[in-house]
Amino acid sequence: MSKQTVDFTAVVAEGQKQALSAIAQGHEAMLRLAELGLSSIPAEIPSSWSPPTAKDVVQASYDFAGKVLEEQKAFALRLAEIASARVDDARKTVAEAIPAK
Repeated sequence: MSKQTVDFTAVVAEGQKQALSAIAQGHEAMLRLAELGLSSIPAEIPSSWSPPTAKDVVQASYDFAGKVLEEQKAFALRLAEIASARVDDARKTVAEAIPAK
């Protein structure tokens, strides 16, 4: 039984490692996009254009991060439902295989 727990723990740890790597890659892509976007701003800005403040950019970024977190939460809850259903099925199978006393 402990072998299964260790294997499960290793699988979860690897999944977390890969998820963090994907998040870091996403951050790098966003930083490159920001650099590209900022480099495309002309040196002389037309008077009709009013760029967002740094505070507005940070707020928008965190609003987006909140949406990403909500999506991750929905995914995790759905994954938990799937796993729970599988565990429940396994329990029923074991219960049916054990003769009643």
